[in-house]
Amino acid sequence: MRNEKPSRRLKSHIRKIYRKIGTNTKHPDHKQHNDVYMDTLKQKLQAKAKRLSRYVKRTERKHQNQGFLQNAANFHKGNNKTATNNNREVPDAQCLTDY
Repeated sequence: MRNEKPSRRLKSHIRKIYRKIGTNTKHPDHKQHNDVYMDTLKQKLQAKAKRLSRYVKRTERKHQNQGFLQNAANFHKGNNKTATNNNREVPDAQCLTDY
C-alpha cells in the first residue's frame, strides 16, 4: 500500500492545507515551512491541553467549595474516605514479631 501513488482526494486535501497556510510547493524551502507550521500546531495543541487541565482543576475546586458550604461534615467525611487505607489483610505472626 505504501508503493501506491496518493489519490486525487488526498492531493486535493494537501493542496487545501498548503493554500490555508500560504505555502508555495514550488518554493525550495516549502518542506521547512511545513516543519514550522507543524511546530506551531503542536504548540497550539499544548496550550489548549494546558487550558483544559486548568479548567478541570478549577471546576473540581469549585464543586468542592460548594460541597463544603452546603454541608461541612459530609464534605470532611468524603475527604477522609479517600485518605484512609481500606486494607483489611491481617499480617501473619512472624511479621508482627519482626516489627
